[in-house]
Amino acid sequence: MKTVEAICDKIVVKVVFQQEVRKSGIVIPETIKSEPQNRGLVVSIGQDVKYIKVGDTVFYHPRGGQDFIVDDVIYKVLGESEIYGVLKEA
Repeated sequence: MKTVEAICDKIVVKVVFQQEVRKSGIVIPETIKSEPQNRGLVVSIGQDVKYIKVGDTVFYHPRGGQDFIVDDVIYKVLGESEIYGVLKEA
């Protein structure tokens, strides 16, 4: 298994796809909805990142960063300033 290590102020995010399950049991994957993906799981952070940690679920601009694929998994490299927020449990 390969991993990607972030450097400087960069953050590596595993793109998370949401699914909607209708009452009838039909699953609608996020990939067919009209809204672009903008949420991911942080898997690596650079040494200069201050406010984000590995394991956080973050929101970012859908066209931000650079996408890449490793072992059939979609990742995105973002600068810390491209992260709009962190999902927190209530």
